[in-house]
Amino acid sequence: MVEKTLSDLFLAQLKDIYYAEKKSFRTLPKMVKAAQVPELKQAFTAHREETQGQIERLEQLFEMVGKRPQTKPCEAIDGIVAEGEETIADSCRSRPQFLDDLAPRSGMMPPPDSEMISPPITE
Repeated sequence: MVEKTLSDLFLAQLKDIYYAEKKSFRTLPKMVKAAQVPELKQAFTAHREETQGQIERLEQLFEMVGKRPQTKPCEAIDGIVAEGEETIADSCRSRPQFLDDLAPRSGMMPPPDSEMISPPITE
């Protein structure tokens, strides 16, 4: 799809971010289950709650622009999730506690700058 206006570009990016947040939300329970250290389990659980808030804010944005929430596949988040799932599978077979050492440094957690950072939407 070729974006023709700034509005089209904004909507395309909004769909992309919405996809990434929803994919992350669905993936985090696997990470919680695979984690062996309680602090890491809690961090993944807290991150999932934050992600739910991001999804809700994105849905508010869609409503504000008069569009229904839609996703647009994002190869970047798909790659991060695939790498994370592969890492979980490999490390759980060889050394289960390895996941807790590796998770913060691997593709299992997106870099902080990939997060959608915005203040709450107020009317």
